[in-house]
Amino acid sequence: MKQIILPAWVVLIVLVIVPGYPFAQTSVIPAALPSLQSDSTIREYLIDRIDAQHKGVGMVVGIITPKSRRIISYGYLNQGDTRSPDGNTIFEIGSLTKVFTALLLSDMVKGGK
Repeated sequence: MKQIILPAWVVLIVLVIVPGYPFAQTSVIPAALPSLQSDSTIREYLIDRIDAQHKGVGMVVGIITPKSRRIISYGYLNQGDTRSPDGNTIFEIGSLTKVFTALLLSDMVKGGK
């Protein structure tokens, strides 16, 4: 079976535009989003997840709000590779991202695209 790879931003778009998805912005967007964590807090979470919990070698978190786009990354592309992941890093679709991809595709079908 051929593996499908998508840029990380595709997953982020799903979180923002897919109607009915719990994280989707389908109503009036509040002026302030106080629940968003700072970049340093998110980076600390990534450091813990990668260095202490050994849940991967590198991660990228993207947050899209009406006023900004933030990308926070930590770690490496692969074991033995000293390059860091960033907002342009392409990830393979794994078990979790298959759900996001299915939601995006179903929304496109529903919209007649």
